[in-house]
Amino acid sequence: MYEYLYNPPKKITNNANALIVDTIFQNNPPDSKPNRAKSLIIIELKNSKDYPIINEEVRLFSKKFNIVHVAKSDNDGKARIYVEANNEYILGIRKFDNFDKIFIPNRINLGLSIPVQLVDIEIEETNVNDTIRQVLPQKVEPTSERVYVHLKVTDWNKMPLENEEVYLDNLDNNVVYLALSLKNGIARFLVPKGNRYNLNFKYERDIDILDYPYEPGLHTTEINFSYIGSKKVEEFYNKTKRDTKGFLTEFMKTPVFSLKFDKSLLKRTKQGFKVDFEKESNNTTPTIADRTMFINGGYYTSELYALDAVSGKVRWGVRLAENGASSAVYRFIKNRS
Repeated sequence: MYEYLYNPPKKITNNANALIVDTIFQNNPPDSKPNRAKSLIIIELKNSKDYPIINEEVRLFSKKFNIVHVAKSDNDGKARIYVEANNEYILGIRKFDNFDKIFIPNRINLGLSIPVQLVDIEIEETNVNDTIRQVLPQKVEPTSERVYVHLKVTDWNKMPLENEEVYLDNLDNNVVYLALSLKNGIARFLVPKGNRYNLNFKYERDIDILDYPYEPGLHTTEINFSYIGSKKVEEFYNKTKRDTKGFLTEFMKTPVFSLKFDKSLLKRTKQGFKVDFEKESNNTTPTIADRTMFINGGYYTSELYALDAVSGKVRWGVRLAENGASSAVYRFIKNRS
């Protein structure tokens, strides 16, 4: 009818503090049926072309019994697992420990078939010194295990920048993904889930942190970013004036853009004010001078604001050309007239 093969305990997640559970491997034939003692769960695995996925491990974890049932899909893409009724199970596939939750009601001879689609794609990648370049098809879509990052880079006049080097540095290892922007300014990536990536350009670093946890579903990230342009930076340094020692005597001017402050982010406390910016990153200490509080949006933003230090009223906000603003420095100039 069905076969239990007991093995050593299995860690069901990559977390170092993960729960260690007993593992039961099952190998049940196609003619398996539910019975009065056990319910039969059939997980049907197919790819995006509706073909069965063969020899894929499937897990059903019971928190109540502290047991994980494991089976592999057959030539029809079906994994058959007998479980106790009146219990909730967490479906795990590949690195997805929480792919879905399945509740088995308390019924006799219950059989349940659950279709699951996994989207995969073969990607041509070249790896040189831990820098990966990808050759992607004209139409790119996310997969079950990779996030599609669609990044458009423009200059400060909102014109697309072509052939810009865009980097996604994996913060969990030494791998760097590199893509060149197309004529329309778009750089494309398919990066593995379960990692955090630092977005960089050739002459601007630490632009943003992209966090892609290992979660089920198909995920696309669309990013628009304005950048001075690498060619413009290189032209400036090639033509700018220098002194006899080679030091620059002229510096590039960068624009400043007006920016509105979201008042809902500001909350008054007994000690003063609390500002909850959307991006989680290190921040500098606010500068307070002449009843004005100068704050920035954090290391990975280019936002700078001035608020009334007493009332919290917004005085102005600007977006700088580069991110990672330092603490504001207040310079008092005495009126000599």
